[in-house]
Amino acid sequence: MPTFDASWNELISHLDMLDALLAQKFVNRAWRDIRDHRAWGFLIGNGWLYSPPIINSGAANVTQFSQTVVLNTAASTAVTGLSLTPLTLRQFRVAGGPIYSIIAADFTAPTAVQLTLDRIFLETTNAAANYTISRIYYGPPLNATGAEVTDFLHFTKVYDPVDAYSLMLNITAEEIDISDPQRASSGQPYWVATRGVDSNNQPLYELWPSPAFERGYLVLYQKRGVDLVSGDSFPPVISEEMVLERALYQACVWAGKQTGPRFIGVNWRYQQEQHLAQYRDLLHQAEKQDEEAFMQNMIIPEGAGLFPIDSAWIQSHGPPVGP
Repeated sequence: MPTFDASWNELISHLDMLDALLAQKFVNRAWRDIRDHRAWGFLIGNGWLYSPPIINSGAANVTQFSQTVVLNTAASTAVTGLSLTPLTLRQFRVAGGPIYSIIAADFTAPTAVQLTLDRIFLETTNAAANYTISRIYYGPPLNATGAEVTDFLHFTKVYDPVDAYSLMLNITAEEIDISDPQRASSGQPYWVATRGVDSNNQPLYELWPSPAFERGYLVLYQKRGVDLVSGDSFPPVISEEMVLERALYQACVWAGKQTGPRFIGVNWRYQQEQHLAQYRDLLHQAEKQDEEAFMQNMIIPEGAGLFPIDSAWIQSHGPPVGP
């Protein structure tokens, strides 16, 4: 199996003016270019999302134009000792009001936990407001140990294993705003909408309607992949020759910009074109092999698996119109 160490050492054997660090950099640049070229099968990951139970015990003291929310004793008890999903990954709202994200929680006074919201509370002051704390916004999926994966690119499938349907993707929060700007809908989510990024520049998504119960969703996702280090190997579909040709192209681009005596008199532009042509031929072969192992050039009918359709739904909806 081709390895990172063998690739950069061979690169130096072709261009001995490269030192080890520069050769490793060119191999990793080549590897990054290959990863970014297509949705490779070896970059498909499995994970899960967890929707925790809604918390609405007790009451919350909210003050207009303040970011601080003070929970009463019952509410403080309900939010203490949470597992898997900390408060700072959940959202807060007063009944009928907009959604706020919780960015900090102070447990120093156990009977009066204080929450800090992501922006000042704009609604009416209420010393005993009915509230809900739930998770509406989600980041990258979780791995086997419950930690967020670090090389997440995008979801390819989010599946409800209990009710046996796939949530729909490829929608934005702005589109949901058209039909439900107040996010009044809650219950069983059907959509995974993009919302931008969080404070750590990680992708942020919204489940809509907002989850009203505890549920774990199975996930297929596309990985970004990571740079290689000593001892790492390439996936079987990626040949060492292909990586080397792309790295040689990168190195020739670099060499063509140098002015030292060792670089003069070589037609680096010609070398670039030769290595690039060879790389493209090998890349085409790798694409074919990857497609044979992980068929991706297929079209899934739009709306397939949108939600569980039972006899009651069929009886309340007319037959499709048109061809």
